Amino acid sequence: MQNSKFPKGIEVAVSCLVVNKNNEILLSKHPSWHDGKKWVLHGGHIESGETIFAAAERETKEETGVAAKAMWIIDSGDNIISEKQKHYVWFCCLLETYDETAVAGEELTEAKWFSRGEILKQNIEPGFRKMIEKYLS
Repeated sequence: MQNSKFPKGIEVAVSCLVVNKNNEILLSKHPSWHDGKKWVLHGGHIESGETIFAAAERETKEETGVAAKAMWIIDSGDNIISEKQKHYVWFCCLLETYDETAVAGEELTEAKWFSRGEILKQNIEPGFRKMIEKYLS
């Protein structure tokens, strides 16, 4: 039975934690997240018939230009935003790459690599910060 408060049903999404050969983590700024003022992990919707890993690899390439290989799922959960009538189920994937050139695609305002020592000093959206901390621990 569909909940009438959420007419679109559940949307399934992926967040991408990309690590390069120097053990740096890729963060981006997206205008729809805190007006582009906080760093986030890029990502997006999983398309029908697409695996979680394929979606993570596609979103990484589309949004940052980086070719990466999805390795494992770091975390998963759901996010219910009642005021927007949205319900997301999400998966955060770890991806590895040898490609160190990241560019902000059409959906992003900035994309940048951060070392382990500097990443947690950044202004990161709290939910994504938890995923990064889980990966680093």
